[in-house]
Amino acid sequence: MHNRTAPEVIQQVVACRHALAAPDNPLGFIGAEAIHEALEKQGLTPPSRRTITRILQRTGLLDSRRRWRHAAPPPGWYLPDVARGEVDLDAFDVIEGLALEGQGCLDVVTGIALWPPAVHAWPTPQATAQQIVDWLTEHWRAVGLPAYAQFDNDTRFQGSHPHPDILSRVARVCLSLGVTPVFVPPRETGFQALIEHFNGLWLTKVWHRLHHEDMAVLCGRSARFLDAYRRHRAARLDHAPLRQPFPAPWRLDLQRPPHGQLRQSWDTALPWTRRGPIASSGARSISMLTSFTLFACADGNRMTNRC
Repeated sequence: MHNRTAPEVIQQVVACRHALAAPDNPLGFIGAEAIHEALEKQGLTPPSRRTITRILQRTGLLDSRRRWRHAAPPPGWYLPDVARGEVDLDAFDVIEGLALEGQGCLDVVTGIALWPPAVHAWPTPQATAQQIVDWLTEHWRAVGLPAYAQFDNDTRFQGSHPHPDILSRVARVCLSLGVTPVFVPPRETGFQALIEHFNGLWLTKVWHRLHHEDMAVLCGRSARFLDAYRRHRAARLDHAPLRQPFPAPWRLDLQRPPHGQLRQSWDTALPWTRRGPIASSGARSISMLTSFTLFACADGNRMTNRC
């Protein structure tokens, strides 16, 4: 056949491959690119790189393995009812380390729903737990209540780390509205993929894109971006599960003992527990989401039972 590679060319490619694989070759590059360059240095006319790859494959010298790509898990895979598409989840985070020229540092509290086109970004000089509570309730009054609200281990969301049995103001708001707070495992980025992707999008399209003279300009540009992004995500509303309406007579009562459930990370190999230090087993760290059931007790801020 007119397009068949000549036998001498095949022999040149195979011989060059063996020479490059020899222990005295300091680089150890043996791929099609390296063979192509080596043949050129020998004054020969090498075949194309694709032809070299086919020659290596036919002669059994192609040592690469086929890469198997596994299907990604469904969104919210760590919460079975979310993964099945039966209920919705909202994720929240705080972007820190930003600074406006001449005005100091600022935080941006972000939120995004898994299915509805509800996205938010609230720039503020310094985000507090009370501000986050106000923004959460404003967001949920507009779009309805999800089954879960997901946060990281920021103290404004989770509460004081030295006192892990004390519920934060944000968690108490969620519980009072029938929303299950989910605190994802630390150092596990997969759980936060939804909100981290939105954070990166906001930083790219709003923060890094233009120079912002002051907070008012930044807020205006952020609002325009959010409106456009909600329209972009509007088609997702057709697949969104139903959300519960926000209760009309609701008011946060911090004196009332909390009730409901929350999900919190539990690391099986950390060298400490909630009661004090213990000897580390040296086992591989496995982070899980553990369900806590809350019952009324004398100290209305504390978790009283774990199951």
